[in-house]
Amino acid sequence: MNAFDLTFFGLTALLVLLGGVGTVAAKNPIRGAMGLLTTIVGIAGMYLQLSAEFLAAIQIIVYAGAVVVLFLFVIMLLGPSATTSAGAAGTKVSRYFGAGVFLLSAVGAMSLLWRTRSEIA
Repeated sequence: MNAFDLTFFGLTALLVLLGGVGTVAAKNPIRGAMGLLTTIVGIAGMYLQLSAEFLAAIQIIVYAGAVVVLFLFVIMLLGPSATTSAGAAGTKVSRYFGAGVFLLSAVGAMSLLWRTRSEIA
């Protein structure tokens, strides 16, 4: 793996991570949709690195071109400040709890993969 591939992977991984965090942490739904768009572009870049140009094009056309635009259309139709009144107080706690559970499960999965890889080699 040369320096360009490593730099490109780092950039796409950063786009995916920042876009995902931006999607979950955004209070404004329009910014959440833009975080989703950033994640989708990063995933398309990862497909390009895997030499899957067709999947990268489909990722951009279908998800970025259709799904994110549909989300934005619905957000604009409802209004960016449209919220539900029920359960609005516990959303921050449940978001952080869900993020913590996801992080712990991701670390656990990575450690299992690392152990399995070292046992095979």
